[in-house]
Formats: sequence, C-alpha cells, structure tokens
Amino acid sequence: MNNKKHTKKGFTLVELVIVIAIIGILTMIVMVAWNRVINRQRLTDANQRAKVIFNAAQTECIKYSTTERNLDPDERYVGTGDFYLYWNGGSASSGDAANNTPHADANDTRFAAAINRILAENGTYKVYIRDYVVQSVVYQERANNRFMGAYPAQRSDITNDTVAACSDMVQYAQLVH
Repeated sequence: MNNKKHTKKGFTLVELVIVIAIIGILTMIVMVAWNRVINRQRLTDANQRAKVIFNAAQTECIKYSTTERNLDPDERYVGTGDFYLYWNGGSASSGDAANNTPHADANDTRFAAAINRILAENGTYKVYIRDYVVQSVVYQERANNRFMGAYPAQRSDITNDTVAACSDMVQYAQLVH
C-alpha cells in the first residue's frame, strides 16, 4: 500500500493573475520614467545645439564688427542696434528686433551658412544680436518639434514677464536676453 499524499505542483490561477498585475504595474512605472528621461535628453540636446549656434553666431558677429565699424550706420548689416536672424531650415531672413519685421538680404544666407557649417545640420533657429553681441538663441530640430532649446537661458529660467526677442518662433515662451 502506498499512502503518500499527492500535492499539486504549480501555480494557481489567482497567483498567476497577481504576478501578471504586478509586472504590468512595474512596466507602466518604468515606461513613464523612461519617457521622462527621453524628453529631458531631447531638451538638453536642443539646449546644447542652441549653445553651438550661439558661439558660431558670436564668431560671425566678431568678423562683421571688424569690417562694419568703419561703415556708415545705414550700410551696416549686423551693427544696426537690435538685430535678429531667423533660419527656417531652408532659407534665412533678418530683421529689426524692436518691431520684429523680417526682410530678406543677401547677407542673411551668408551669415546663416557660416553658422550651419559649424552646426553641420539644418534645424530651425533664431539668433538675437545687439551691437555685435549675441544675446540669445532659440533652436529646434524641426519646425513643428515641441523640444526647443534656448541659450543662454534654459527653459526653466524663462518667466512670463521677461522681454522676448525670440518669442514668435512657434509661440515659444518669452526668452531672457
């Protein structure tokens, strides 16, 4: 006679459902955290590219300042006081930052080409310059991209009461300059 008790091996259905629910909850937490990390990295990348554009534009401004200082104020390209350059990924335009009126100029393409040689890619950016000194840059990879970088101000530094030279670029928040 064999009086051994037979025990069932394996998991019950309730145990399996609980384990699957726990795995699902942990997966959701990891996905949300991963999404935050990716979004933060995209914003950081846009801020770094804005810094590269800032430095490239300042280099070009120094070149222009040495050649334009002896010109009449009406003949100057960058040194007209407040000035901005807008590059939309295919063409450039510049204008007076005070009234934000763009105009096309042959120098716009040359100025943007010098920046693009250093950037080595085409994004959309706006550079605000005052008296040959770059004040601020706003950059985004594509025209409809929600990750926009700014330099020298970071997005967290931007408040609603700051004066903006780059606020019209895809309704971006006002930028400290």
